[in-house]
Amino acid sequence: MPRLLLLLAALLGIVATASAQELRVQPTPFSVWLDLRSIGTASLTKASLPIWIESVQRDHTERTTEIAEKTTFRIRLRRLGNLNNEIQLRIFFDDEPGESPEISGWTETGSRLYSSSHLGAGLSLPTSEKITIPVADLDYLEINAPGDGSSVRGAFLTTLRKYEGRHALDFEPLASVDDPFNASIETQPSHDDSYLYGRVKATLDAGIVKLTPRTAPRTAVEFELDAVPLVAVVTFEILDVDPIYPPDLRINDHPLGHVALQLPDLADPGFQGEVRPLERDMRFHYTGWIRCQQIIPGSSLAAGLNKLEISLNKDSTPIAIRSVEIELKHHWHNLDYELSP
Repeated sequence: MPRLLLLLAALLGIVATASAQELRVQPTPFSVWLDLRSIGTASLTKASLPIWIESVQRDHTERTTEIAEKTTFRIRLRRLGNLNNEIQLRIFFDDEPGESPEISGWTETGSRLYSSSHLGAGLSLPTSEKITIPVADLDYLEINAPGDGSSVRGAFLTTLRKYEGRHALDFEPLASVDDPFNASIETQPSHDDSYLYGRVKATLDAGIVKLTPRTAPRTAVEFELDAVPLVAVVTFEILDVDPIYPPDLRINDHPLGHVALQLPDLADPGFQGEVRPLERDMRFHYTGWIRCQQIIPGSSLAAGLNKLEISLNKDSTPIAIRSVEIELKHHWHNLDYELSP
């Protein structure tokens, strides 16, 4: 009997080894990361580019009395019919005031068929912006950056394909374009409060606030409630957050702890590493906007004036926050709950 048990254990070990998962590299023939800092005056080799990009080159224009110094990254495209009619370009740059990059699309005859809107908000933080560009009639894209172009770190390009989807008739679809790394969707704060099934949703602050460790480590939002809810949830977006050290929240001087981040896939190029002396682990911060949430017990709120404080973690670097919203859950006639004995 013991021999049979040993034989069975050995066979189970063999089966477990044979069924072990293999590490497979995910193919991305229609997506590419371009490290624009490594591009000199020569073009990138075709071997390092997908078939739908012909070349990437860098042109530098010196400052004169009539024109300012600028750097242009030119991405020449190949037309492959319906395979690349639209692309999503995500550009990574340092968001300095008055130095935001511009994106434009051109034909070989010199006609500009596309021009981006204003990028960035002048927050002096690393950031990224996503742009959907129709490229069926374009021959090349230009990324124009002020100065020597060092403020632009890179670009991620992926071709887009339409698909048939479904959404509830009473609700708007979440986004017109899915994010390839499941990053949170940018919210559009509403000017009016809304009610649904006992939930009241309200925008507390639609603007952008920058938090810095020394000069502005916290911000506060005051709001009034007609009645105390059963529970509440605060939601806002953060730029350049360190996932290990997210912000802390307080409501009416009651500490709520760290906010919960809705992190994208770790393959997202928005994660930027930082190595510090005498620290064993590499630090990361996300150079884009991501959503976070924090739940608030109803007992921490009061009828009348309430004060919500968002503060930096003591080990955090500067961040920015925007689109602060609150959801309040009240009793309603179909609320499902149980009375525990």
